[in-house]
Amino acid sequence: MSAYHRKKALPDSKDPVLVLGSKPDSILPDISPVHIYAANAAAMRVKPYRELDPEVQLTCIVGGMAILEEYLQNIVSGSEPSRVITKNPCPRPLDDLFPEFKNKGVQTLDRNNKDSYYLQHSILGRRAYWGEWLKLTSQNVLKKPMRIPRLLYNLVREKYPRGTSAGMFCVIMAAIEFPGHPIVVSGISLQGGGHFNKVDYFTSSRAIIDRYLCRSLPVHVKKNLYTVDPLMSENGGVQLVDLSPLARSAGSLSDA
Repeated sequence: MSAYHRKKALPDSKDPVLVLGSKPDSILPDISPVHIYAANAAAMRVKPYRELDPEVQLTCIVGGMAILEEYLQNIVSGSEPSRVITKNPCPRPLDDLFPEFKNKGVQTLDRNNKDSYYLQHSILGRRAYWGEWLKLTSQNVLKKPMRIPRLLYNLVREKYPRGTSAGMFCVIMAAIEFPGHPIVVSGISLQGGGHFNKVDYFTSSRAIIDRYLCRSLPVHVKKNLYTVDPLMSENGGVQLVDLSPLARSAGSLSDA
């Protein structure tokens, strides 16, 4: 049995934090999180936890361009978050996209590229910059080498690279805001593929970067990071945790 496949018990010293991504058929772990971070459309997976604890707080991390899509706005608004934060700049003010939040006390923060990069840098150091260069190793680039000069030009001139996906950005925020708490991840595999909503897609080039950055997390973060997904465990060197699925979710996204 692989070392990454030996399931570990979740420590009970502090309440766990939950990070939700959008990989299809991911189980919802049976925990009582002190806070939930959801990447983009994964916010719709929060419903079963709200039924168990209506007071649990939710932070939605969204892409600055993705949130312009009406379907994602509806998902985020319907999840009743306490905060909505963009990972990169949105061309429109979030208050215009979510006017209903003004009377609900929902915090909105539109991060610029510099702020997003330095938040990642605070955990990953210069790896947050060099990870972007792994785009050069993607199959799409290797199959079309004529794209390499343009890609190199963009990489050299890019002062504040994108870095992690929204899902891994959730992990980094959880580690910063809840130091020492166990962070349980569901719905992130660090592997390219479709999302459960059959709308979005996680590219293989971004997955390569995420795998590198996940493996580059410092020990003090990695020791508190757990996943219910064997693929994330293998791809990112993350501890596989021994948790049952929420009974009502039957291990499926379809009820979330």
